Amino acid sequence: FLTAQTVNFLRSRGIAIGEDIGLVAYDDSLIAQALGITVVGHNEEQIIAEIQGMMERAIAGNKTREHIELDPVLIERGSA
Repeated sequence: FLTAQTVNFLRSRGIAIGEDIGLVAYDDSLIAQALGITVVGHNEEQIIAEIQGMMERAIAGNKTREHIELDPVLIERGSA
């Protein structure tokens, strides 16, 4: 939603995204995809693998809390 508002604001002022100004959003929403906005997202395969591992350990009886760090991924489109 914020990405779409930003795009509308810039366009209403005649500012060309990707030419006059670069725009990078966070999380790869459907809106960002539809608008062609570059985003910082996460590797979905890495998320799935981490969740599967956590579930397997929980099923095996491991009740320890875990801290998982995910590597960010830059998904380049025409806005930056």
